[in-house]
Amino acid sequence: MRSLGASGIEVSAIGLGLMSMSGIYGNANDEESIRVIHYALDKGISFLDSADMYGWGHNEELLGARCAGGARAWSSPPSSGR
Repeated sequence: MRSLGASGIEVSAIGLGLMSMSGIYGNANDEESIRVIHYALDKGISFLDSADMYGWGHNEELLGARCAGGARAWSSPPSSGR
């Protein structure tokens, strides 16, 4: 675990980038993407990199779908946008 800046929030040293889950690099599958998010969280990855620019909010919808099933703590840092 590592501190996220001076915030005091602890996140995993390894993160999961969600940009490709919104079809930025080609076709994306929502069900598969949600399974990957579940898997990462189950393995202790708590640093999820998302931004509203990834699919124009689609990443946040995927994270919301994960949380609707009873989420535990996780962090999503803002990525730099335009």
